[in-house]
Amino acid sequence: MNLRFSWHGLMQNWQKDAKVAIFLVGLMMAFRFAMVVIFHEQRAEAGSLFDYILFFLGGLLFDLRVVLMVTLPTFILGLFAWGDLLSRWLGWLRIGIGSIAILLTVLLYVGDIGFFAEYHDQYNQWVYGLFHDDFRAILETIWKTYPVVWIGLGTVVLCVLSLVFFYRWMRSGEFSTRFIDKAPVSWFWKLSLIVFLILLYAVGLRGSIHSRPLQYEDTGVTTDYFLNKLVANPYFALYYTRSQHRHLSRAAGLERFLKDRSIRDALRLIYPEKEIDSNSIDDWIEGTVGTQSSKTLPKHIFLIVLESQDSWPLLDEYAWLDLAPNLKEFAEKGLHVKSFLSAGSTTRTTLDSIITGLPDAHVFTNFQPSSQKRYSTAFATPFQKLGYQVNLFYGGHLSWQRLGELARNQGFDNTYGREHLPLTAKGDSWGVFDEVLFDYILEKVDPSVPSVNLIMTTSNHSPYPVDLKATGCPHVLCPENYGKLDESITKTQILGHLWYNDYCVGRFVREAEKRFAPALFAITGDHTSRRFFSSRPSLYEYKSVPLILYGPEVLQGVRYSDRMAGAHMDILPTIIGWIAPEGFKYLSLGNNLLDPKSRQIGLGANTVITPDLIWAVDGKRPMEGLPWKENFEIVDTQYFEDLYNAVHGVGWWYIMKGSKFED
Repeated sequence: MNLRFSWHGLMQNWQKDAKVAIFLVGLMMAFRFAMVVIFHEQRAEAGSLFDYILFFLGGLLFDLRVVLMVTLPTFILGLFAWGDLLSRWLGWLRIGIGSIAILLTVLLYVGDIGFFAEYHDQYNQWVYGLFHDDFRAILETIWKTYPVVWIGLGTVVLCVLSLVFFYRWMRSGEFSTRFIDKAPVSWFWKLSLIVFLILLYAVGLRGSIHSRPLQYEDTGVTTDYFLNKLVANPYFALYYTRSQHRHLSRAAGLERFLKDRSIRDALRLIYPEKEIDSNSIDDWIEGTVGTQSSKTLPKHIFLIVLESQDSWPLLDEYAWLDLAPNLKEFAEKGLHVKSFLSAGSTTRTTLDSIITGLPDAHVFTNFQPSSQKRYSTAFATPFQKLGYQVNLFYGGHLSWQRLGELARNQGFDNTYGREHLPLTAKGDSWGVFDEVLFDYILEKVDPSVPSVNLIMTTSNHSPYPVDLKATGCPHVLCPENYGKLDESITKTQILGHLWYNDYCVGRFVREAEKRFAPALFAITGDHTSRRFFSSRPSLYEYKSVPLILYGPEVLQGVRYSDRMAGAHMDILPTIIGWIAPEGFKYLSLGNNLLDPKSRQIGLGANTVITPDLIWAVDGKRPMEGLPWKENFEIVDTQYFEDLYNAVHGVGWWYIMKGSKFED
């Protein structure tokens, strides 16, 4: 066996590594192009050929970081493959690694396409739902929603074809480099060529010639936020998601929000009017009710959180669809906070925030040891001090995401879930149908016992199982009455479930205000549905959920103002500030939206909203004016970013460390 070093042998091995890299990059580029075509309706109207050039060049850099990592073992071993036998072994290893990388790439991209169809983004924090959500329900939803068999067969075909082309590609010849061995130049110049190629490889691994390597934040290469979402590949998306989750779960996670600021600095930013010398967050976030506003105190309060309830059906632009006639009526007779955001991007994160009174700091609050004891900010506490019984009603099983246990740990007097209803109750894998849940609540709540009831529905959820014809949904029974219905990018069955949300809550509220008078109703959504009529939804349509306060007797004297803006954490102080006696104290990071002196800025899931504009904290979309505003003034976002991070940083500390802090 010839073990003498050969320049030609080294170059041949590195050429084969380059062929593996070229094939993998081509495969990723093909999938990236396919995703642009599949989801082309989400593209912004503005755009140019230059955007596409930047898009594919940006994607190339991310792909190179991945594929050069794949070929790194054989690239290094190529330096020591001195002989035909060693080169042959290295060739087998190269084919094996390349084949595994191809199969993994196909599988990840197929999954990524499905993920993007559901969440309008590549893999992100929602992937953790696979580990913490109801896995059986997820599988059943996927089975009923997508043609799983055909997708599976298509994936197998893609894998086989990719491998066949890969093997043929690898069997094609390489450029001869024997001239290097015979070239009349010194070893110094030959060695310099090797060093140059190694340095070039290192630059490709970093994806950058700058002081820091290419990072996920560098995806903003075009003016089109849709294209920017697809610049990275699934490997990077998953790696970034995992690193962010781990970072936030550790002590270093505080830096994600506060950077070099202290907790005290954050509290001073949130409460500039307070002069407090205390190392307890509780002292800073204590609120005091002013003069009692409500002339008639509610005997029963219902906070209804509708699954995937958007704000966009309430916009004038979509009035002809008539998807929310009941919500519109309650909004007109009560109070409609149009500038409103959800606390989280999922049901779990939103309910965690409402129940605990703390922002979603991306740390899985319901699984933290601290959540086993009642937080001082807990939703139940101030209502129980006012003499109310606090109940949770959930259409699904209370074991889902430890919801029942979290509510009980946070002081709820009673928790009711699907397990409390008859086995024959109509529903699907996520829970009983909403009308069944509301009927159960009407029977279960004791009119003689003052109560606050947090209600979470489940039906407006994929696979959208309700028989809409049986409920009388006009969009299904008489689609001809909605002339533009076929222009929607969302199926009528899905739009019909938004109508079903409205139908059920209207039916419930009308009956409940008879049985439980005087009653106050607060109606919102846990998060947006990620289903839109328009192929190019505005940021408001994409992010906003409604908040409607209704109860004619209780809300006497309340004045509507279009200068209100908030998020889920503001619901509790708003209700408490309206019904509690003067001097009543409570703890909350939220604001009383009915107090004209309070800050009218909603801090939601990676989004900030004011009475005039909406802004995405991650910067993936530019600031936008609200749909009913003809003009808005572009403002400096630094204050919004600082405030958002301050509130979430304080929330992170409270969950992970407690109320006490040191300077």
